[in-house]
Amino acid sequence: MSAGPADPTKVCEAVLGEEMAYNIKHKIYPSKNAIVERLLARRVEMEPVYAALHRKLSAPPSALSTFLDVVLATAAFWNSDRIAVARNTRTRLKAVNGLIAERADELAALLSERDRLYETSSFSTETEYHPIDVIDAAAAASGNYGYQSHVKDRLTRIRERFDLKYWPSLSELVAVIGDDAKGAGILAADPATAAAIDAPRASPVDFFRALFENIKLSSTVHGGSIPQGFRPTDESLATLANCALDLPCNRLATGDYVKRFRQRERERTNSRSRRGAGSLGNVC
Repeated sequence: MSAGPADPTKVCEAVLGEEMAYNIKHKIYPSKNAIVERLLARRVEMEPVYAALHRKLSAPPSALSTFLDVVLATAAFWNSDRIAVARNTRTRLKAVNGLIAERADELAALLSERDRLYETSSFSTETEYHPIDVIDAAAAASGNYGYQSHVKDRLTRIRERFDLKYWPSLSELVAVIGDDAKGAGILAADPATAAAIDAPRASPVDFFRALFENIKLSSTVHGGSIPQGFRPTDESLATLANCALDLPCNRLATGDYVKRFRQRERERTNSRSRRGAGSLGNVC
């Protein structure tokens, strides 16, 4: 007697249950387990989503589990709170680099002035002047055992071979630190974060940008198992966001909302391509 057709809801919930059991056993990803619990608690809303996913992702077998894991990870790590932290961190990092550049310029000027005073007066101070001495002192102060054991003697031998004129001054070193901070670009650590904060201002679609990027990175073209060209329906994406993020009633996503967002992203991507400035890639 042949088995009947699989129940999409049972199949998807089994995948979610296995994910939760694995995480609990290994004491990892409690934030992903919280998303699993939300999805399981909202079975009625998720049933049409499970049916659509099962229909499109039943082959290969790992495609469905991969997609659900992408949803869990994105909801856990690229939700509005996490993205807000990322945006604030980027803003602060830019400000810190600016301060480093300013302070380095000031310190480099002071170090240069001190050198001139040494050279034009009968005074000196008991301060470090050789870059290797500064490195040695910093390693000692921080308790850097690796430097003391494996690097210090080698640098000392090199120092003994070359007099001071062969080494950059402290003011020159500090100036380079300032120039480096002044011209530094700020890069996201991963493509999904870069996509999520790509727009100038925060908005609910930041989550969808991260989700689309993670789907793309888990597709077969990138060595994953989600079929290339897989396109979740607008309604499915809206329901996934509403349930996984537990959005309040006044902020619920709709299929039309997702559809308009996708259209704007295509237009934005095409505009960037025409300007030759790159793009986020194909929108799912």
